[in-house]
Amino acid sequence: MALTTHERVKTYLQSKPDDTSKDVVIAEIIERVSKTIATRCNRVFEYQAYTEYHHGDGKFRRLVLDQFPVDSTATFQLYDDYNRVYDRTTLIATTDYSVDWANGIVTLDAFVPFLKGFNNIKIIYSAGYKVIPEDLERAAILLTVAELLDTQSAMQGSIEIETTQRADRLIKQVDDIIKLYRRLPIGQPSSLGSRWP
Repeated sequence: MALTTHERVKTYLQSKPDDTSKDVVIAEIIERVSKTIATRCNRVFEYQAYTEYHHGDGKFRRLVLDQFPVDSTATFQLYDDYNRVYDRTTLIATTDYSVDWANGIVTLDAFVPFLKGFNNIKIIYSAGYKVIPEDLERAAILLTVAELLDTQSAMQGSIEIETTQRADRLIKQVDDIIKLYRRLPIGQPSSLGSRWP
């Protein structure tokens, strides 16, 4: 999923709308940058449906989903079935757990842990962004511009200090933004009470 468009990048660069000389290069960089950001954040940003399976250990009642934010208006089903049949008898009632929709964290409410088993926990849900957040798109635009500057310098056969410094400043801004979207490794504590470090 592309996190921005070449039109938005050209607007940032204040390029003339009818100047299409860099459109192909910009589109290629956007695709590469979008994949890079998703990889660095260890997540998928595009909204889609998921079916996940997790192993229960018989001790914990908290589960971190692979993707987020979770759509609270879409189907959400949670099963805990040692035999992995996943029928209505092992479907956990919505009143027996709570969901942190923004961070994709499920917690059983009855102080009873998930069963111990192999792929005994099944979750059906939808998550991701239908519209990319503005700051995340800005990160994609900035990183695209930084790579475009590097590309132009390479094509000219010279490295200008001012151009390099500008690219470095853009990358620093990108780092500050995407760390807010990085998926926290399971089990890592957070003083903010969320999945962010």
